[in-house]
Amino acid sequence: MTTIQDARAAFKLIGLIGLGLTNTAHASQQGPLGATSTGSVTITVSIPVRARISGLEDVHFGNERAATTGASENVCLWSNSPAGLYTIVAHGSCSSGSFELSNGKEAVAYTVAWSPRGDVASDQNLRSGSTLTDLQAAMERSECGVGRGVASLAIAMDSSDLQAARQAGPEVGSLTLTVSPE
Repeated sequence: MTTIQDARAAFKLIGLIGLGLTNTAHASQQGPLGATSTGSVTITVSIPVRARISGLEDVHFGNERAATTGASENVCLWSNSPAGLYTIVAHGSCSSGSFELSNGKEAVAYTVAWSPRGDVASDQNLRSGSTLTDLQAAMERSECGVGRGVASLAIAMDSSDLQAARQAGPEVGSLTLTVSPE
């Protein structure tokens, strides 16, 4: 017959064995007391999945009211997701998020196209609030300038909208692009 003390000792031993089985791979080792002592620690790092867009520049169209007006720029896009993929969502600065420039009295609509490879052949039209998925990041590092290429942003306004606009001050707005790793 066992005593209560023997039972407690057995439970402690089972608990220590259980702890040893779960912590052996990541346990620090303490050094013994002596003239020298050596210990070790396990070092781990968790790298979150991230994305970065950079190289964006403001777009100024000037006084081009009689013709189709458009501008494009190359931007850097990076993602450290395992496949290097990302998503992008665009929002205009109007209250509805639509793509419009306004002077407070009237608005001129614009369109936005995105090319993940920086070439016109792969342009995809963006709609405010809609997400483009499965896009391949062109950059190999988060700093612009190291990689296989760039992405391209294109903004255009229809000539009939520009011709119908009255001169009542500059029409302004902003475009927000949100990229997320995929």
